[in-house]
Amino acid sequence: MSMSDVVVVILLVLLGVVAGALIPAILQARRTFRVAEVWFEGTGRKVDRLVEDVSAVAARLNRAGVDLEGSVKDAKELLANLRELADSASRLRGAVQTVTTVGSVLGPAITEGLRAAFAPEREEVRDVEGRPDSRQRVDSPQGGPP
Repeated sequence: MSMSDVVVVILLVLLGVVAGALIPAILQARRTFRVAEVWFEGTGRKVDRLVEDVSAVAARLNRAGVDLEGSVKDAKELLANLRELADSASRLRGAVQTVTTVGSVLGPAITEGLRAAFAPEREEVRDVEGRPDSRQRVDSPQGGPP
């Protein structure tokens, strides 16, 4: 074997190790994104309903305020407070989405990466001719045969 052949073999082995470490992290990130999407859809609908309800209440109070001649000033202050509440609920929704996105994406991905890095040794799967099959790896329970 020449020196270039040795370098190629070393590079291929390193590439296999890197791919083996990245695949679990990528799969966990994919699962995390699915869970986050489901959670955001449910939470988003609830927050949307809350904002719609607050807006409907504000609209009803606005109409009632027009009818009340003596307390127009008080009604305006109340409506302004309700508008601020609706704006706060909208801002809260964005903040919750940002925080949960970062937490739900980074936390499991880091955990899975550490788990993959410190996982017990894995036994190679061999093909029909007895050569290592680099496409698959099987966990061996307690270091024994699979």
